Amino acid sequence: MTRQPPGRSTGRPKPPRLDSPTTWDVCLVGRAYLYGLMAGGERGVQRAVDILTSEITRTLQLLGVDSVSSLEPAHVRLRP
Repeated sequence: MTRQPPGRSTGRPKPPRLDSPTTWDVCLVGRAYLYGLMAGGERGVQRAVDILTSEITRTLQLLGVDSVSSLEPAHVRLRP
């Protein structure tokens, strides 16, 4: 997802603002599905989904929350 004025391209993706109402509703993982599709067809896509699911589950456990909907801006640490 990129945010840029029309006619101006910086070539760099811009993350959504943390206070945006859609921040927690958007998740872009299309590239992983494409890699899985190229590597192994339908089975490759299923493997990519399995990997993403386990990574999300592990991350939520490390953060101490039960679901993605439990995440809050306090769970994000931005680098200076």
